[in-house]
Amino acid sequence: MVCLEPNPDFYRLAQACLGSYPRVQLLNCSFEEWELVPQGFAAVVAASSLHWIRPEIAYSKAAAALARPHGQLIMLWNKELQPPPDLYQELARILPRYDLPPRPYEDPTAQLAILDQLGQRAISSGYFRDLVLGHQEVVVIYSLDRYLNLMSTYSPYERLPGLQWEKLRTDWR
Repeated sequence: MVCLEPNPDFYRLAQACLGSYPRVQLLNCSFEEWELVPQGFAAVVAASSLHWIRPEIAYSKAAAALARPHGQLIMLWNKELQPPPDLYQELARILPRYDLPPRPYEDPTAQLAILDQLGQRAISSGYFRDLVLGHQEVVVIYSLDRYLNLMSTYSPYERLPGLQWEKLRTDWR
């Protein structure tokens, strides 16, 4: 198994986690920088990453890496957690005070449509066929503080200084 991680901090974390797996090779590079091993892999697994790469590189390189005729491209994504609709409405009311746009609300149908579009990009590339789309819905209940902490990791909210997050927490209560 060859794993690619371009972020140096995440690479070091992965090194610490994968150290006891001698058959796993971890490389600190991007998919674009990776030296392709033609037809060397039974599967290419891309976890929330392939859509960041230019399609003409992403799909052709993934296809070239796959053993023929049964190589598999496996694309995984997680969608942003959505608050209950009433909480979303409250956020949409408060966030503009901080020059923050409310995130678009995505019900499960909208999220599945987005995931289907991402899969269709691979099909449209001409390198892949027979898209199999699946999903696993998970319900998570957050306290207000934990949900705001989660939001602070999402763009564009991550740019909001800590003191403004504290004010937002206070205003929301």
